[in-house]
Amino acid sequence: MLDAACLDQLRALDPVGGSFLQRVLQTYQRSLSSQETAIAQALAAGDSGALSHAAHALKSASASVGALQLSRLCAQMEQAVRDGQPELLPALVAQFQEEALRVHAAVAQLLGGGVVP
Repeated sequence: MLDAACLDQLRALDPVGGSFLQRVLQTYQRSLSSQETAIAQALAAGDSGALSHAAHALKSASASVGALQLSRLCAQMEQAVRDGQPELLPALVAQFQEEALRVHAAVAQLLGGGVVP
């Protein structure tokens, strides 16, 4: 679910084996929850600017932890807003929400027991 090479790059930033990756994943998990809510609220309110902003905020963070499909969906939501195609957003947000559930589960599994392999 999460790209192993991306996770390895994060692990390499903490060569003494501290808790850096664990902290990054915990922070990402909180950010994902927050931006999920923001995206859902923006869609419901018809606020494509806020939706694009939330998607943009999550796009690179998702890529950095290896949630590459989620990052791509964020980019697609941003592109739909830029292209003036709000009719694409409901389907993209639905795909985003499904993928976000999988990402949450993968991150939770990595964090299980407080130890990140």
